Parts: sequence; structure tokens; C-alpha cells
Amino acid sequence: MKKGFRSLHFLSQFILMNICVLFVPILNLSAMSSTNVRRCILTGVASAAAYSKYVSDSYHNNPENAAAAQLAQIIPIESANDQNNVLTQTKSHFLLNKTIIEKSYRNILDSKGIALFSVENRPPLERISKILYSFFKKEERESKIRMTCAQAYQKETAETKGGNIVFYHGQAWALHYAADIYRELCSLSLGHNMPENYIPLRFSDKTQERDYLHMNFSLFGNPEDETCNSLFYFVHDVNRNSSKTSFDTMFEQFNLGDYYKKYQDDFDQLERLHSKATINGNLLLLSFTPHQASKLISTHEIPISINLPLGYTYQMSSKNVPTIINNIKKRVALKNRHSDTDASENWINNWYAMMPITKKTLDPETGPRVYSFNTADPDVMANYEKIRRELFDKIKSDIEKNKKYKSGLLNLLF
Repeated sequence: MKKGFRSLHFLSQFILMNICVLFVPILNLSAMSSTNVRRCILTGVASAAAYSKYVSDSYHNNPENAAAAQLAQIIPIESANDQNNVLTQTKSHFLLNKTIIEKSYRNILDSKGIALFSVENRPPLERISKILYSFFKKEERESKIRMTCAQAYQKETAETKGGNIVFYHGQAWALHYAADIYRELCSLSLGHNMPENYIPLRFSDKTQERDYLHMNFSLFGNPEDETCNSLFYFVHDVNRNSSKTSFDTMFEQFNLGDYYKKYQDDFDQLERLHSKATINGNLLLLSFTPHQASKLISTHEIPISINLPLGYTYQMSSKNVPTIINNIKKRVALKNRHSDTDASENWINNWYAMMPITKKTLDPETGPRVYSFNTADPDVMANYEKIRRELFDKIKSDIEKNKKYKSGLLNLLF
């Protein structure tokens, strides 16, 4: 009887174990967390608590590993993307404020995104359908957002390993289209393409006073303030400034206004096709050398000092951006050593940087490198890029024909 009971007990464990294994992919866990769950299951349900304690102990001995694992619960970072335990700015921020960040990230995904902003001049019906689509396709949408964040984080890791300092900026998807058109016009005018690792941030050769690009030093920067949070702008496809780009004006800058008028219907169709590629916005990662960061970025006032246990005072008086970033990373090491500290980290949550928009910061060759990350459908984008190239090839052909025509007239006259 006892033998039969024991067999039944092990059989129930075996069935439960296999059910859990089947459900792991459905839980949409990251590669790292999924692996941990599988290890736990495969060692037997009864030993799950022991395995959990083992993992907890190993994380306690290496807090950076713990941060990587917890960060992987939010965005699917594979171990290859977090190799050599690179202490990125995002990971530093997460280590210091993970509870607030986790709550904020969930709030951003769950919110409708229209409480504080209007979706760039879209008609009400289209705005409502966008929100409904977001609601009903939530799982698919969240998965795409998580993967996009992972790609951005992978780039941050690579840039950090290269000694650079990165900042994030979220914007509406419409600005991605405007940047594409501006790049094409620059290529027509200058006769060569812009660098691949640069995306236009403004669409005029004239700069305005008091024009700044607000940036977060971490992927989750300003987690408690949606108006200063790059992820919020990216997830909900909004801009703080809802003014619409004037393509008439953009083309006129390059003395190509007549070509825009000629092909305006084609450009309107192209813009509509681009807008169908995603319901989210565009996430920019700006990468600066330390020298660029110290010269090109300004920041608001930060605390003079933070008191820690054991009589240690942590100085934070410098406004120099590279120094602030290094001090935040040092703060992580201090907190790891003094885990009982109750010193507030809220100033890090609220800290942001601003890049004045000048000819120097907008220079495609000498300004910061700018990379774009988004959830756009690859098939839609491939079709859009094909049509865009064909449209600008037509304009280029028209320009060449006009040049030949004018040259012929001059020959006849003289």
C-alpha cells in the first residue's frame, strides 16, 4: 500500500512537472528567467524551494547578477546582451530603484496614453481605434515593446563597453517619417547620404533659441513622471509638442518646393503607409563620447551630497555629465557594500539632461550618434522604403531633366 502510494505521489509530481514545463513558454518569460524556471522544474517540484534559495544566495553574493535577472523580467535580455557584467546606466538605475521602475513600467503599458497628451493631430475616430487596438492586442503589443527595449538595451551595452555615454529620447512615430524625408532631401541637395548612425533631430537648417532635446540617462528614466519619461512617449506614440511637420516648408528649404507640389498625392499616400507600420512611437538612443557629453549636454541642479551609513558622505556637487554618470555607478557599488542604507535615491529618478539644439549638436558628422528603435512591422516598412526610394528617384530624374533643359536653353541663347 505504501509502495503504491509512493508511486502515485511520484506520478503526480511527474504530471505536475510536465504541466509546468508546457506552461513556461506561455508565461512569456525572458530567456534568462525561463531557463531558471525550467531548471527549477527539472530538479523536481519538491526541490523548487531549495533551488530558489540557492539562486537567492548566489544573487545576494553578486548583486549585479540579481539586477540582470530582475531586469530580464521586464525586458527579455539574453545573457549574451549582458555579457561581462557591463554596468550600464540602465542597470545602475534599476539596481538603485527597481521597485519604482517595475511599477512604472507596468503602469506605462497599462495606461491608455491620452490622459496628458493628444495623439498627434489624428482624427478622434482614428485615435479611438488606435486605443482599442492597443487594448485587444495587448499581449502582442507588449511583446513587441519588450523586444524593442531589449534591442535598445543591447545597443546601450555595446556603447558602454566602447566608453560612451548614452541617453534616451521618446517621440511620436510621425517624426520617424519626417526624419526619413529630411534625410532624402539632404542626400539630393548634398549629393551624398547622411551617416547610417545618425538620425535628424530637427528638420531645418535654422536653430531657435531655447530649443532643447530632453533626454533620460536610463531606459526607465523619470519613472514617476510621464511627461519626462522617454518610454511613455515611445509606447503611446506621442510628442510633448503636438505641432505638425510642414513638408511644404521642408522642401522649400532645399529649393524643391515645386517637386513636393507635383508629387504631393504620392507623399500623402507614403505617409499613410508609414503610419500603418506601428501603433507605437519611436525610441531614440543618443551616444556621446565623454568629451561630447561634457561639452554638449546641460543638466539641472542635483544634490550637493548624500549621507550614507558609517559616517560616509557621498559628494554629488559636479554638473559635469560624465562625472554624474560615474558617480551614479559608484553609488551602486556603495549600496552593494552597505545594503542597509536607507538613503533616498529619488534624485536619480528625477534627474534628466538637456541637449541644446545648435548647429554643433545637429551636425551629422561631429554630433552624437543617433539610433532608432521601434515596433514597426518589417513587411510594411520594406514596402514603404521601396516606394519612398522610387518616389525620390523620380524627383532626382526630374531634377536632371530640368538641368539638361536649362543647359540646352543657355546653349541656344549664347
